[in-house]
Amino acid sequence: MDFLDLIGLLLLGGGAWLWLDSLGVRQMAISATRAACHAEGLQLLDETVAIHRLSLRRDGNGVLRLSRIYDFEYSDTGNDRTSGSIVLLGKRVLVINLNLKRTPNLQLLHCRLHGARTMTQHQDADRQIPVTILTGFLGAGKTTLLNHLLRQPEMADAAVLINEFGSVAVDHHLVAKLDEDVIMLDSGCICCTVRDDLTRSLTDLFMRCMRRELKPIRRVVIETTGLADPAPVIYTLMDDFFVSERYRMDGVVTVVDATHAEGQLAQHAEAVKQVAMADRLLLTKCDLASDEQLQAIKPLLARLNPAASIVEVRKGEVALAAITGCGLYEPEGKSPDVAGWLAEEKVRAERRKASGHHHHHDVDRHDAHVYSFSLTFDEPLQWGAFVEAIDMLLRTAGDRILRVKGLLNVVGDYKPRVVQCVQHVNYPYTRLDDWPKEAPYNDRKSRLVFIVRDLERSLVDTAFSMFCGVRDKTPEA
Repeated sequence: MDFLDLIGLLLLGGGAWLWLDSLGVRQMAISATRAACHAEGLQLLDETVAIHRLSLRRDGNGVLRLSRIYDFEYSDTGNDRTSGSIVLLGKRVLVINLNLKRTPNLQLLHCRLHGARTMTQHQDADRQIPVTILTGFLGAGKTTLLNHLLRQPEMADAAVLINEFGSVAVDHHLVAKLDEDVIMLDSGCICCTVRDDLTRSLTDLFMRCMRRELKPIRRVVIETTGLADPAPVIYTLMDDFFVSERYRMDGVVTVVDATHAEGQLAQHAEAVKQVAMADRLLLTKCDLASDEQLQAIKPLLARLNPAASIVEVRKGEVALAAITGCGLYEPEGKSPDVAGWLAEEKVRAERRKASGHHHHHDVDRHDAHVYSFSLTFDEPLQWGAFVEAIDMLLRTAGDRILRVKGLLNVVGDYKPRVVQCVQHVNYPYTRLDDWPKEAPYNDRKSRLVFIVRDLERSLVDTAFSMFCGVRDKTPEA
C-alpha cells in the first residue's frame, strides 16, 4: 500500500466516522429541541432539525471539538412557523434560540436538558390539568359509574380517554358523553403501545385546546381496560416530559365489584395490582351483594391496600368527590410492591428507549389463557332465542366467561340493545337512543365481544347456531 492509498483510507475512515458521529449528534439535537419546545408549550414542526454550520471550536478545557449549528421551525398556535436554532459543541448542548416574544422558562429548560427536575408538581399544580385514572377488573361497573359522574355539572369540561381490550370497541359507545371529548386509546395492549397511545392522545388533546379546536379542558378521566396493569399508565403520567408538565396525577381510583371481587382477586394478578395501587377503592354493586360478600371483601381489600379509603357504591351512583382530590400519587403507605412495580416500569421504559422497542401485539390476546373474540350477525336476532342462548352459556361456562358486551339488532326494535354479562350474571338489558354513526356499528349488525379464560370459541358458536339459527360472520373468524 503506497502513501496515497493510505491517505485515501484515512480520509474514507474519517468521513465514515464523521457521518456516524453526525447522525448521533443530530438525533441529540432533535431530542433537546423537542424538549425545549415542549417546555415552552410549542410544537416542533416536522420533528426535525437541519444543519446550518459546521466548524472547529475549543471547549472550556482547550480541546478542539466540532461545533454544529442546526436550524428548526416551531409553532405556538399550530398555524404559524417561526425559526430557531440550536448550538452543540461536541455532544454538549450550548444554547437553544427560540426567538420568543415572551421570557422563556430557562430554569425548566436547563433542568430538562440536564436530566433534573427543579420544579415540583406542587409548584406547577395550578396550571396543570388534573388526571384521574379509573381502573378496575372486567365488569366492575366503571362505565356505569362514569356515566353517572358525567351527568354532573362539574364534569362539563372533562375529557374522557377510554382503553378497551379486544379488536371491537364497545364501551365508549356506552358513555353518555360521546363527543369530541371522548377519546379512544386504540390498543388494549398493556405494554409499550398503551403508553404511546396515552402520550399521543394527551399531547394531541392539549394542543387542540391550545389551537381552540376544543373548549378548555378542566379535567381528564382515563378509563382503563379491565385487564389493565395500572403501573404503565401511572408511570407515563409521572415520567413523560410533555405530559407531566401539562397534566398532574389526581389519583388512581379502582372500581371493585362486591359480588365477584373475591374470586377475581384470587385468580387474576391484574385485579390485585389494581387494588394495591389505588388511592381510593369504590366498592360497586353493594345493592346486589349479600351481607356475607360485603363482610368478606372489605378486610381483603384493607390487607391489599391499607392506605386506600373504601367507598360503597349502589346503582353506580357516587359523588364526584369520591374520585377527585386524591392529591399527587405517592407509593408510601401502600404495599411495598407498589414502589417495586413503578421501578420495573422505569427499567422497561429505559430499555425500550435504548433499543427502539416497538412491537405489535395481538389485541385479542392478553396471555396464554385470557383472550377475546367477537361475533357478528348479519340479520336481526329473535330476542327470546338470544336470551336462551346466552343464559345457557352463562350457566354452563360462566366460570370461564369473564365478560360479554355488545350491541344487538333485535327483530322489531330499531334501537340497539346493550348486552353486558359477567361470569354467571346477565345484567338487565338497556337500549341506546340510536345506533352509533361510526364504524363498525353504523351497519347496524349485531356484535358481541367475549372475553374468556380457557374457553373454546366453538362452544359459543354452537350455542348461537342451535338456539338462534345464526352463524358468526366476523371476517377474521
